[in-house]
Amino acid sequence: MANPFGPDWITTREARQFAYNEGGQYPATAGDAILAYCRIGHIQGRALHIEWTTRTRYGDEETESAMHCPVPMWFWENCTEKDSSAQDWLAGVFTGKGVVNGESVIATITGLHLYRPALNIFTDQPDNDGPKAQPKLIDPAKGGSPPIAWWDELWVEICRQIYLAELIPNRQADITRAMHNFAAARGYDVGDTAIRERSSKLWRAIGDAARN
Repeated sequence: MANPFGPDWITTREARQFAYNEGGQYPATAGDAILAYCRIGHIQGRALHIEWTTRTRYGDEETESAMHCPVPMWFWENCTEKDSSAQDWLAGVFTGKGVVNGESVIATITGLHLYRPALNIFTDQPDNDGPKAQPKLIDPAKGGSPPIAWWDELWVEICRQIYLAELIPNRQADITRAMHNFAAARGYDVGDTAIRERSSKLWRAIGDAARN
């Protein structure tokens, strides 16, 4: 069957194989590493079909669908947590539920393809010790959860970026993405809740400082 999106787009099965064959990820966690980059917008997706049902706060439901379309960021950010989603990397079928703009959403994506050039993040990452470095691997025994000391590194790095104006956040989401980027680059698939709790604290602190 011909590729519906062109040669730059590959199936999720091929993407996961690339992550562990070429990018040094563990096979059991290669998919999680890809999802971490999808959540921050580094790896883009396209789907043959997307269907989602939105339930409003008043209990009303509305179902919408689209074909041959980009995967929206709200799906990556809100519908791919392990406890509320399922990913079939062989078939390219992803389902998930989450809260989007205050409303409950259940979505199903079929025929998912990922942008192949963006996957080079796994094989070409800058490092202080040289022009290229292999990404740090996720240890399946640790479940991809970062150690406590790692959070201190995250705080230092994000504060450094803000101090040097490398990161100029206009909203909390800017800090959230920077934190996810830090985690993904180091091989950790950190849940949105853990990241958002910390980005919220920093965003409130920045707002308080700006008002004083």
